[in-house]
Amino acid sequence: MFAFAAVSASSVLAARASASEALSTARVSSNAVSFNKPNVATAVEASTAVLTVVISTRNSVRALPEAIDSVVAQGVVNLEIIVTDDGSTDGTRAWLRRRQETLPGLRVLTGDGDGPNMARNRAIIAARAPLIAFLDAHDRWTPGKLTAQHDFHLKRPDVVFSFTNYVKVDAEERPLGACFDQWNGMRRLTEAAERAAGRVEERSHLRQPPFCSIDQRPRSGVVSDSDGAVFSLGRRGGYCLLELAEARLLAENVVGGSTVVVRRQDLLRVGGFDVSMRSVADWDLWLRLSRLGHVGFTSFVGAVDAPKPDPVGNDVDLRIEYMRRIITRHAPFLAVSGSWALRCAEARLLLAEAELARSRGLRWRAFRAHLKAFLKSRGRRAAQDMLVDLSGLWPRSSTQSPGPWFPAGA
Repeated sequence: MFAFAAVSASSVLAARASASEALSTARVSSNAVSFNKPNVATAVEASTAVLTVVISTRNSVRALPEAIDSVVAQGVVNLEIIVTDDGSTDGTRAWLRRRQETLPGLRVLTGDGDGPNMARNRAIIAARAPLIAFLDAHDRWTPGKLTAQHDFHLKRPDVVFSFTNYVKVDAEERPLGACFDQWNGMRRLTEAAERAAGRVEERSHLRQPPFCSIDQRPRSGVVSDSDGAVFSLGRRGGYCLLELAEARLLAENVVGGSTVVVRRQDLLRVGGFDVSMRSVADWDLWLRLSRLGHVGFTSFVGAVDAPKPDPVGNDVDLRIEYMRRIITRHAPFLAVSGSWALRCAEARLLLAEAELARSRGLRWRAFRAHLKAFLKSRGRRAAQDMLVDLSGLWPRSSTQSPGPWFPAGA
């Protein structure tokens, strides 16, 4: 996903509070790609599994036990867990064999270092349940995440996929903020719902938050509109439907891969993860899926996103190229109704190019990219960065250049 947008001090404090709470409880398009289908027969076996958890791993034997324990702790009955070991050399496979002795629902697939996208595609094909949840081997779920998400999908079978909020932590487990609080659009959406919560006595005048459809599921801490529909508010809110989903997800890549539950039939329909992309392939997949039907989300912090090895490493140029490919791929679907989202995505791409140029000492190139980003988005960040670029053009300036900006998703 994209790097977090700048937020106000109050939002950062709110994000850290939400993050700390989560940590304490956690301890169909032409662009579809083809699957590698070695185990199609396995995928259609009759099974009582209600949900399959897909974990791809490579040399993550230290992190994997905690990830799997967080899945088992969800308490979902008839849960299938598929771990694809993509050529580990650190004892992961041996540990998985031992874990299977005490966890009957655990299935292990093997790969030869083909990459996490191919590993996930293999697991999608082998899955026996109608719903699939993704979890990275370095991440973990917070208590209650999967139960609530599974219930939502049972009540709303028309939803293609759903996602939750999540918190990023550093290598020392220090919270870096809750994701939704650090994206302007999602922050405004949840803040609108929170403001509505203070108007319970005026519910006859209540309106839906922008881009959010009201969830019909009654829960505690809800407010009603004049039609009696309800939606839950706050950091542990219920699920809403994201209107203009493809446009919003192109403008802000807010979906964390380890928070998603998706219908398996739709994953097969769009062709799964694009294995030609070594990074940000999840962003591309969510966009393709969002064209098939409803997308649900909740402000509940459902996952802890820990640091993990980057398959692209320091090749920022390649990561930017993947961003450009995704924007170009999805632009035709949003040329009219989502033109604002295209401008936002293009501005973020320009910001990435500007900061890469700045990190290489190319101040004029950085200034031009920041200027173009400002003209597309009229964003405060681009305007401030232009001033930084200009100040850096004079020798007496000692402005320190920040590091390259690029999407943080796998």
